[in-house]
Amino acid sequence: MTEKLTKQTLVVTAATTAAVTLGINTAQADDITTSNQGDLDRAAQATDNSATTAANVQTAQNDKQAAEQEVQNAQQAADLAKAAVTDQTKQVQLAQNNQKQAQADLKTATANTQTATENKDKNQQAVTKAQADTNQAQKDVQVAQGAVQQAQNQHDEQQKQVDKIQADLDFAKAASNKAQTVLDQGQATLNTTKKDLADKQTSLTAKESQLKVAQAGQGEQADSQDHQAALANQQKAQVAVDQAQAKVDAAQKQVDSLNQQTSYAITLPAGTKATDMINWSDGQWTQWAQQIKAAGYVHDTAAQAQNIDLNNLTTEQNQALQNYYGDLLNQLLKQAGQQPIAVNAAGMLAGVKQVADGYSNDNWDIWSHADHNKKVLQQAYTDNHLNSMSENWGSSFDQGNKAGFDGHTTLDAAQEQIYNTVLAMINNDSDSRWDHAKNFLMVYGQDVHGKSAKAYSAVAFDKMGASHYFSGLVADTNSAFNAAGATVPIGTTKPSQTLIDAQTILDNAKKDLANRQAALQTAQDQVAKVGSQGKEDIKTLQAEITQLNDAIAHGQKQVQELETNLPKLVEQAKNAKGIQATAQQNLVTAKQAVSDGQANLVKQITVLNAAQKYANELANNLKQAQDKLAKDKNAPADQQTAAKKVAETTQALADAQTLLKQLEAKSQAAQQEVNQAQGKYQAAASRYHDVVMAYQYEQQKAQKLANQAQDEIIPTANVATDKQTANNNGGSTVAFNSTGAPVKTAVSNSTVTANLAKLPQTASQTRSNSQALALVGLSVMVASSAFFGYKKYKD
Repeated sequence: MTEKLTKQTLVVTAATTAAVTLGINTAQADDITTSNQGDLDRAAQATDNSATTAANVQTAQNDKQAAEQEVQNAQQAADLAKAAVTDQTKQVQLAQNNQKQAQADLKTATANTQTATENKDKNQQAVTKAQADTNQAQKDVQVAQGAVQQAQNQHDEQQKQVDKIQADLDFAKAASNKAQTVLDQGQATLNTTKKDLADKQTSLTAKESQLKVAQAGQGEQADSQDHQAALANQQKAQVAVDQAQAKVDAAQKQVDSLNQQTSYAITLPAGTKATDMINWSDGQWTQWAQQIKAAGYVHDTAAQAQNIDLNNLTTEQNQALQNYYGDLLNQLLKQAGQQPIAVNAAGMLAGVKQVADGYSNDNWDIWSHADHNKKVLQQAYTDNHLNSMSENWGSSFDQGNKAGFDGHTTLDAAQEQIYNTVLAMINNDSDSRWDHAKNFLMVYGQDVHGKSAKAYSAVAFDKMGASHYFSGLVADTNSAFNAAGATVPIGTTKPSQTLIDAQTILDNAKKDLANRQAALQTAQDQVAKVGSQGKEDIKTLQAEITQLNDAIAHGQKQVQELETNLPKLVEQAKNAKGIQATAQQNLVTAKQAVSDGQANLVKQITVLNAAQKYANELANNLKQAQDKLAKDKNAPADQQTAAKKVAETTQALADAQTLLKQLEAKSQAAQQEVNQAQGKYQAAASRYHDVVMAYQYEQQKAQKLANQAQDEIIPTANVATDKQTANNNGGSTVAFNSTGAPVKTAVSNSTVTANLAKLPQTASQTRSNSQALALVGLSVMVASSAFFGYKKYKD
């Protein structure tokens, strides 16, 4: 800690300049004795000594101030030197750290060089292999990119094909609709023309009869013959009407029987929904089945008259059987909220025949086997390209007498067997856990794994007379299934075809009867008019007959042309529908191709992404291997650089340490100078203190002598008078500076001179007066002197 000295000045003064007024009384020369003169001399000498001491005080003070400034300058220089040492110490520490880091880097570089030397061949091989792998991966990426591009091109081309086929389909639909419209118009024109021709033929017959009557003159014989002929024709027509009416009455009974039932042959409970029934309990199924309404099978007269062989059905007989079954099943599906099934599809007809023949060939009868012939079913399912399959196996004709059934029955009996079997399987199937009802109602769904599909079904009988109900689902994307000939029965009850046919015959017979009756009436009218019929009537009739003949000829020609052209229109409509169906199938196939192409594109993109990712990984591995190889090649140079850095940092450390020692030496020297300056300052301060103390001592001594001299010079008796006189007559003011020297003398008035004149005028007197004045001035100077001291402190 540097010791500083500073002065502390203590000033004890009445004012910068002190003044005193001295009254001088008159005195006689003999008032001053020899002893008084000695006191005056000593007082004067003390005054001189005080003045000398004051000068020494000023000199000591100047020396002290100079020494103090020298201490401050030396301390500032020492502080700067100390700060330089501190900064350089940090530089030495930094140089040491740099040297340590350089040595560590050199150690690492040396190890890297050693490792690089040892792994040189290995790293080069790694780079070569990584390069080869990367090149191959890039080739694979290029191949994958080509595959993606090819898949994209294929997909685009397939989409274009779909658009083209869609346009073709739209055109085919328009063409088909137009062809059908032309066909319908042609058929309507033909029907109208035929009716008009028939009407004209009837009119011609009547006119010819009238003409014959008129030409007969009297006409009785002719009238008799024509009348008899017309009467016979009328009678024949009446017989035909009676026969037709009998058939209508029989058909009407059938219709009446149907009308007594509900609108369906089998009515399911209201609110039936097949998709909700899949998880029903046995109790729920039983409760539902008890609400089914069925009045029983209604026999078909026409079907009863048609004998069939179930083992050798004709195409028409088989279609009739399929239509009845499909209509009955679609009634149930419609009530259960399901889509209708299609029948007569070539694939299903082949499948159900394959099933029935399989059961027959294996003698798989319903009495000896408790389960379905799964091998046959699986084969039919596979061969006919179905997406799903189910079979309901029903009871047989002549049940219990399998050897006695030869397949011969009627179409009506076969339909009744189908009706009874379907009814039993939906309202009395608890023994089979209602599986037959579930199959008929398709409660397991009408889709294929969530994809849209169409439902098909068919029925057939095996040689034992058992019925097989073979159903399947075909996905919309399945083009392998043969759906040719498929039809969808409407699934609602309709009048018997027998009634329709009978009613048509009746209508035709009534029409013919009306014509015959008209002819008879005409003949009768002509008989009544024979007598009055003239030649003019004959001429008119002949003209009308000629006109009718021409019209009939024209009508016949028109009918012939229409009948000739109608098959062409039918063929055109058929061809247009065929083209439309082909276009529709082509569109389905094309859309599937687009879907497959899209899947392939996604697959190829996935392959490309995987190849690109793998190629990027290999490229990264190659870069790492190359970086390691390059780093190993640079290892010796890095080692040399590190060694050079060690040498540089070592030299820098040595230079910094040398400079630090120099700065420490300068700092020590500066501190010594501070110490020396402080020593000088302490010596100057001590001397200043001594001089001030001596000065104070001389002042006190002079004051004492002055006081003694004054007391001895002025007689006690005259002190009061002289003072009063001085006060009255004026006085003299004397001023002294800080050293005790007079600086100003002022005369108050002229009385001072008079007073002085009263003093002795001898030299001794004059000197005595001066000495008195000096004593007075000394006393004032002592009273106004300044005292100085100092204080030592540490910072």
